Amino acid sequence: DPPTHIKDSAFRTLGASMIRLGREQEAAQYYEEVIAASPDAQERATFQMLLTELYFDMQDFDQALKHARELLAMEFADDDQAGYFRKERAFAIIGNVLLQQRQYPEAAKIFATGLEKYPQSGESANLSFSKALAQFSGGGYEAAAASFKNYIEGFPRHRNRIHGHYYLAHALQAMTHFEQAGAAFQELAERYPDSTYEEEALFLAGENYYNERLFDIAAAAYTELLQQYPAGKYNDVAQYARAWSFFEQENMAEGVEAMKMLVADYPHSEFASKAQFTVGDYYYNIRSYKQALKAYKWVVEQYPDSEEAQK
Repeated sequence: DPPTHIKDSAFRTLGASMIRLGREQEAAQYYEEVIAASPDAQERATFQMLLTELYFDMQDFDQALKHARELLAMEFADDDQAGYFRKERAFAIIGNVLLQQRQYPEAAKIFATGLEKYPQSGESANLSFSKALAQFSGGGYEAAAASFKNYIEGFPRHRNRIHGHYYLAHALQAMTHFEQAGAAFQELAERYPDSTYEEEALFLAGENYYNERLFDIAAAAYTELLQQYPAGKYNDVAQYARAWSFFEQENMAEGVEAMKMLVADYPHSEFASKAQFTVGDYYYNIRSYKQALKAYKWVVEQYPDSEEAQK
């Protein structure tokens, strides 16, 4: 007679093990036999929940939905001795099935209902995050941004918080709230250094600040990206945008140097011919014709098929 959360975990592990052994139906039959034989309503509900989870893990979503809805209809004294309520898990499973089926508005409603009924329980953080994710996946970016913000503030230590910050920033970007998005991506990079999101976050911070015409902040973000990830996947486009950030501030000398660095460091980039042509234009405009001629010749010789070569 172990504590409830230990017992639930043991049965859940048993089901997962049987799935890996290819004995899924044996596990399902075992749970169904316990449900049918038990005189204890609480125990029947527990195994109904475990059976629902088993079918979800098997990706038999029709059966998972069926058993989750049966669980919601059952009469028993639901409690959170296992760290969550049984019916709370049913709402989570239904919502996740609908997510898998790309029924995003319906999924968001189910998660919201579960969260309303169980606002401070073991599944509350998951329900909050999943509700926001469903809204985001369905293109409801304004609602998603608000939900991700509530999730981050309400559950600051939850394991999905990094993903909450990531999708919040993307939701703001999708709404073209560029300054807010830039700040959100910058915060993501600062809060989670060395994460799988850091490089992308630094790049998109620069992009959003650039789109908002905050060129000094954009240049700083691009510079940090290039310093942190000297061989990164965004570096050529970041260097190109960094150069134009300098030009937009009328800092011509730094802009030209950034363009030259791009050509030197990424000669095969799609931006290399554009950068070299811009170098030629710069020298032409200040009447340094010899340097302009040299830069233009480089374009023609190295990138003969480019649009800039024709120019």
